[in-house]
Amino acid sequence: MLSKCANPKCNASFQYFRQGKVFEVQSNLVHPTVSTPVALSRRTPSRVEHFWLCPDCAPTLTIAVNNKREVSVVPIESIARGAVA
Repeated sequence: MLSKCANPKCNASFQYFRQGKVFEVQSNLVHPTVSTPVALSRRTPSRVEHFWLCPDCAPTLTIAVNNKREVSVVPIESIARGAVA
């Protein structure tokens, strides 16, 4: 559920979809190190998580997922430079 801005330094409360920017991130429920036959024989289940950046944060920040599947808020310019792994 969206309740506040994803930027931990911001306390803006979510009120309307038309304000700010909503991000949809698909994440696997099964950790990649699980190697049971059942996990390998079926398609890995996934879920969708939503993150919101308020109108003040959205112009300069974005949501990124690193190779450890950790979601973080990063400056847009770092994505353009390729600084997020």
